[in-house]
Amino acid sequence: MAGAHAGARPLARADAAFGEGYRHQLVWTYGFQNPGEVERWKVTVDAHSGEVLALEDDNHYLDATIKGGIYPLSSTGICPDNTTCGTMQLDTPMPWANTGLASPNNFTDGAGVFNYSSGNVTTTLAGRYVRVSDTCGSPSTSSATGNLNLGGANNQHDCTTGGGGAGNTPASRSAFYELNRIAELGRGWLPNNTWLQNQLTANVNINSTCNAFWNGSTVNFYRSGGGCRNTGEIAAVFDHEWGHGMDDFDSGGALSNSSEAYADIASIYRLQASCVGYGFFATTNLGCGMTPDGTGYNQNEAQAGGTWCNTRCSGVRDADYLAHANQTPATPQNFVCSRCSSGTGPCGRQVHCAAAPVRQAAWDLVARDLQAAPFNYDSNTAFIIGNKVFYQGSGNVGSWHACNCSAGTSDGCGASHGYMQWLAADDDNGNLNDGTPHMTAIHAAFNRHGIACSTPAPANSGCATGPKTAPTATATPSDGQVALGWNSVPGASEYWVMKTEGYAGCDFGKVRVATVTGTTYTDGEVANGRQYCYSVVPASSSACYGPAAACTCATAGGPCTPPGVATLSTPADGAANVALSPVLDWADVAGATSYEVQVATDAAFGTVVRSATALSNSTWSVTPALTANTQYFWRVRAVSGCGAGNYSAAFRFTTADTTCQPAAAPVLATPSNGATGVALSPVLDWGDVTGATSYEVQVATDAGFSSVVRSASTLPTSTWSVTPALTAGTQYFWRARAVDACGAGNYSAGFSFTTQTGGGGTCTTPPVATYDAALGTPVCGNGCGCDTGTLVNSRGSQFLAAEPNEPNTLDGCPDGPFGFYHLDESIDRVVLRSVDGGPITPGKQVKVDVTVWCYDATDKLNLYYAPVSGFPLWSTLVTGLQCTGSGAKTFSHTFTVGSSVGQHVLRAQFVEASSPQLSCTFGFYDDNDDVVFGVSAAVASSPPPVPGRAGPREGDSLSLLRRRQPARVRGWRCARRASWWSIARLSPRGGR
Repeated sequence: MAGAHAGARPLARADAAFGEGYRHQLVWTYGFQNPGEVERWKVTVDAHSGEVLALEDDNHYLDATIKGGIYPLSSTGICPDNTTCGTMQLDTPMPWANTGLASPNNFTDGAGVFNYSSGNVTTTLAGRYVRVSDTCGSPSTSSATGNLNLGGANNQHDCTTGGGGAGNTPASRSAFYELNRIAELGRGWLPNNTWLQNQLTANVNINSTCNAFWNGSTVNFYRSGGGCRNTGEIAAVFDHEWGHGMDDFDSGGALSNSSEAYADIASIYRLQASCVGYGFFATTNLGCGMTPDGTGYNQNEAQAGGTWCNTRCSGVRDADYLAHANQTPATPQNFVCSRCSSGTGPCGRQVHCAAAPVRQAAWDLVARDLQAAPFNYDSNTAFIIGNKVFYQGSGNVGSWHACNCSAGTSDGCGASHGYMQWLAADDDNGNLNDGTPHMTAIHAAFNRHGIACSTPAPANSGCATGPKTAPTATATPSDGQVALGWNSVPGASEYWVMKTEGYAGCDFGKVRVATVTGTTYTDGEVANGRQYCYSVVPASSSACYGPAAACTCATAGGPCTPPGVATLSTPADGAANVALSPVLDWADVAGATSYEVQVATDAAFGTVVRSATALSNSTWSVTPALTANTQYFWRVRAVSGCGAGNYSAAFRFTTADTTCQPAAAPVLATPSNGATGVALSPVLDWGDVTGATSYEVQVATDAGFSSVVRSASTLPTSTWSVTPALTAGTQYFWRARAVDACGAGNYSAGFSFTTQTGGGGTCTTPPVATYDAALGTPVCGNGCGCDTGTLVNSRGSQFLAAEPNEPNTLDGCPDGPFGFYHLDESIDRVVLRSVDGGPITPGKQVKVDVTVWCYDATDKLNLYYAPVSGFPLWSTLVTGLQCTGSGAKTFSHTFTVGSSVGQHVLRAQFVEASSPQLSCTFGFYDDNDDVVFGVSAAVASSPPPVPGRAGPREGDSLSLLRRRQPARVRGWRCARRASWWSIARLSPRGGR
């Protein structure tokens, strides 16, 4: 223990009157440090009584950074413009890098910053999300002073180091930075994807040339040579190979066809550059001439026939058809079938070459069609929309489109085709027949390349009440932070804060770093001296959002500036007949971490009668009550880590001459305090308050309600269904207050609850069903899912293998009697799993996988659902999930379980094209199979109902309350082409 010291110290008094908050007191101070810890503790003790007055860490911590030189897009050594830049960017922060220090400072943050007090800092670029392995050696580099610069210089390549370990190479640093950045972009749109939360290994400087690959678990990059540059020094190659991994581990859990299209889109949307891998061909002449900057040779994308030259791309391909010599949009007919060699991709052609129509359609969407009438979005908004639709709409793509080179046909009409899946991601209500918000742009982009679908007819609709205008955003930098502010937008209930950084400024893919309900946000994850660029998107739900604010940039650093002046709201200046315990309200202040408020009886605030400090929200209910029929003055100031700002100009008000009081605080009911397993759109319920005319409710991620993520006001009843849906596996806090003629009352005490977990859960092996003779169907009890196994394999009395216990339907709906097993149509298996991996309870999402045998591409799957209660009253889940050819196929769809507990039933109906859309069909080749599964009571418990009120409670029908929530899974409801429905077969098929 360090020595003790005596002296007089200024100390705060807990019971002080106004103006007497501090006094001097004689104290002893002692210091000590625990072995193996960096904290140096100081204890302050009253010299007379021995009372411990304070215990605090006396270290003065500093922000330290890990940074180094990276190649930002290419490694050509020059930077003519943002889309071809190849000069090393020095002092680039290394995000989420390991530091060698103890937790919680064992990793840097997203800006490469960490808290440092003492000790040796060592990074091996084995970060929280990315780990680099360099065949040149270990990247290990150390510093004894905290800040660590990995160095680097322009035109260094391969095994040339920036100092430190032999593996501190341009490829190691560039891979670490870029792979972290694109993974961050993916997490912004797919926050529950488990692959994005894990560490990815990147192997660089492999002793080979002219290639890179994804092997199912790692990304791998080669050294320079053979006419090619080092693929570990080219950002688009990082992003492309990462894109294969994302394709492999998205919601579909398998690679799309062609996955090269998926990977290319990930790259061009992150870098906002159409050339994939600029600079790859350094000295290899492919017959298309040199690039305009003279650093390499243009690619020839054709593998057969004549050339198909790029004019400004020395990478592996260019997604902009106007950057090709012939300036012709690639289609399956004019390019894939005639210019690509044979392979396993679309049209039976080589996968890279056959992806041309898809990557060009994706580029057209953001670079042309969203920026054209009727949308006329700027590039910033167009790329935000493109990234959202790509990440949320590509997870269940099977084949990106259909193609028949012999017939000269192609389309994107299949349920799992890229066009239909992107429409589904853009949709606001789960019904494509009535259009989507950006449907004509998506159709124009895909149709230009022959991979769209004419049905449903393109129409821009939906989100009628959503925001329509862009906010105006400002960014104010200070020491270690950037404070953002913007105006409110009509129709918006939340705002998405988008962020990017790097040499290209606003022209890099932006990450969704926060969703807030207010009009301010302070970004503390920045490094001083580095520029960060922001935009703000107004939204009313996950599907309904308006144009983004113009991108604005700021460089963190400089003097620490206190926050600005608050703008007072209510009571308005000069208000009369104000309640004796009024709710004071003011606008949020950018950068503020808390607020202080004063109420006085004079304009100079010489007599302050009420005050509050450390308020986490921009509102305060005056307590205790004021005096009736008296004039008061009130003011507010904002506080941040840089100190307190100036007080606002004062407002005055006069209290009522009665004892009018705002309504009492309500008593919360459900979800009960501490409840777990709560639905993502829960029904919040609280007791009625006498005299209340409306209610206000808040949902936050912290007990102090400084981060309110959902809110509602002017609610006529004491219940509210949270919308948009919350995040799975997350703890939330909620509170409510009543409003009457005297104003808003005090908020209730907050309750906490935790939502059901998400992201695939642990229901990897759901219970296997048994046949129930009384019901006539396969049945499972309560659990996380249900698997029919072989119980519904085949159909009816098919030759070679009849279906066991056919027809396996509750209502006796029959199977078609004709055909041969695994030649004609049949359902082989039905598997249900809860999305969160837990027991199936009311309001949860359940994924169903149906394996069928397709006779041809006209067959389709329909799904229906009902509680088991007498004769089933079927609800349609989805219709028209279409085969892409003959053979086995698995369809997937996700639905929300209804409100009741007990037995529920799902019907899988697999039919030929001529069958009508009914819950029971009688076609000669139709197969109807039911599976009954248990729905147990929710985990969350609730207290008894509040007497004297009625209304929906936790567990009420979420399927009704969330009727218009868009699904995000394969198998979207969509109209089929008229020709599919017009094929009539009135007799058994022959010649099979």
